Amino acid sequence: MENAPFPIIVNRPRPASERLAESLRRKGVSDVDLIISPVIAIIETGAEIDLGDCQAVIFTSRHAVGALSSSRIPTGMTAYCVGAQTGNAARDAGFTTLVADGSAEALCRMVLDHRPQGPVLFARGRQVAMNMKAALSKCGLEVVERVVYVQEERKLNAKALAALRSGRCIIPLFSARTARIFGEQVAGVPNLDHTIVGISSNVVQSFPLDWGSAVAHERSVEGMSEIVVRIWKA
Repeated sequence: MENAPFPIIVNRPRPASERLAESLRRKGVSDVDLIISPVIAIIETGAEIDLGDCQAVIFTSRHAVGALSSSRIPTGMTAYCVGAQTGNAARDAGFTTLVADGSAEALCRMVLDHRPQGPVLFARGRQVAMNMKAALSKCGLEVVERVVYVQEERKLNAKALAALRSGRCIIPLFSARTARIFGEQVAGVPNLDHTIVGISSNVVQSFPLDWGSAVAHERSVEGMSEIVVRIWKA
């Protein structure tokens, strides 16, 4: 394993990349084989949020939880969270959490099943994979949207590009937007048996190039790191 012939290019926003890298290290991946090169940076908008007017809040990303860290959270306020990582962040922030299986569709169904009686805040990034407000509003829920962070594109660094041009690499991808951005930036790079690993089939399908691919069995950092390491060891 210590002589593994190809690197892993970790491309999430910096804090999320560090969490994934730490998970990979715990599974035996050395720093030599880890290249951190975020293609998205999270910038909080500084939007002022009054949670006192809301019955509950919806989070599709832990980035939104962090953006609300300065808001006063009413005791017992429910947060509907897309997955375990977001749920953990919301719980640590002081929310009572209900957690879906990692997909926006499952999160939408969960909110509809519980049908909160009153306005629900959807705290989100500028780009979203699903129009949550439209889906919930047409079913009779009152949803208030606030953009609390933006996702700014960043260029792959020289180390990542050199690795991609030198030999096989593994590229874990956690969102459809990241898959598209990464694919656009490496459009001129030869396919040297590179493998992308998507957190879902939708993410893999969003990658615009004909590279080898795999899909995680579990929509989580641990699920992604497990399949990445399995491929890395093969």
